[in-house]
Amino acid sequence: MPHGGFPLRHRRLRSGRHASRDAPRSWRGSQPRARARRVRQCSRGQRQGPDRRRREDHAQARGLPDDEFHKLYKQMLAFYGENHAVHTRPYPGAVEMLDELATRGVRVGVVTNKFEQFARAILGTLELVDRFDCVIGGDTMGKGRAKPAPDPILHARECCGGGRMIYVGDSSYDVRAARAAEVPVIAACYGYCDKPRDELGADASIDSLSELIPVLRKL
Repeated sequence: MPHGGFPLRHRRLRSGRHASRDAPRSWRGSQPRARARRVRQCSRGQRQGPDRRRREDHAQARGLPDDEFHKLYKQMLAFYGENHAVHTRPYPGAVEMLDELATRGVRVGVVTNKFEQFARAILGTLELVDRFDCVIGGDTMGKGRAKPAPDPILHARECCGGGRMIYVGDSSYDVRAARAAEVPVIAACYGYCDKPRDELGADASIDSLSELIPVLRKL
């Protein structure tokens, strides 16, 4: 096994909805689902990081006025903060995979575009946060430095002690960030995947966490 860190996006270590889809019903009169859906689409788990202009552009493209978007977005964040892991569980094989990596002396970090406080809270609820050398969120590095910029991946490598590194992610942002950081990338195709497997452009792909370590050996 190569030395260094393998930053694993925490979203790919867990499954399940964060909270009830019906919970936002009180946010917006008689059409809660449509409004809440627009907020979710504009801020999908904060996976775009804290880039306000990008969220505003997305909201405007969907016909949601700025003032209404900001109000609903703040309500969504508050609700999310209180219910981030209500139905969340580790994916099958996640804990066993982390155990084996630890046995092999592999250092692991989390790089996500979710706000760092939420990422840490979720991992803490799942009793996984202490398994990682670092948890880097979309707001950790500052404005404009979240994925697809290479900054969070490069910072994760430093936190994991330097050396060789392989990145695991499930979106085109992940692949672009890894390419910019000049590190190999594995696509977790059981996850979000905003593009088909053959269009992501990763160096390798997996369909479950049980496949990760064998693939790591080959890269």
